[in-house]
Amino acid sequence: MRTIQLLQGTMKIALILLALLSIPAYAWNNIDHEFAGLNTDMRHMWSGGAWQENKQEGFYRFLVAGGGYEHYKSKLYVQWVAHGSDMESPKVLRTIEIKELNDNPLYAFNLPECIGSWECNSIEIVATHTYELTKHKSVIKFTGIGKYEFVQTAL
Repeated sequence: MRTIQLLQGTMKIALILLALLSIPAYAWNNIDHEFAGLNTDMRHMWSGGAWQENKQEGFYRFLVAGGGYEHYKSKLYVQWVAHGSDMESPKVLRTIEIKELNDNPLYAFNLPECIGSWECNSIEIVATHTYELTKHKSVIKFTGIGKYEFVQTAL
């Protein structure tokens, strides 16, 4: 009788341990599923700054995608994200690509740098031309949701 009770106690402990060990694997699989749709070319992402237009306000999200084998090239996307609240998540209002950099991708660059104020209404990108290896500086000023002005100069 004592042996049966001891065996039942051991089996209960084994089942509890098995259940506890399977929780991290289950959680990891949920993370895999949640992020499975991310573009694998997305190399960098940064959120920050602040924008306000009419009664809306939020922050920017900068996304840099890249790829290439012999000649690495980058593309820049900007999102206007409205602030969330305790009851709702932030919401992407608009996503644009910077056509001057993306239409004929010839440059390699990392995340842009905010210039001017903390609001990050203007950014600067220092990029290397993939074939000529010359450096170029681009300044992008955001003028409204989904709108920008682009200035590029060779360094």
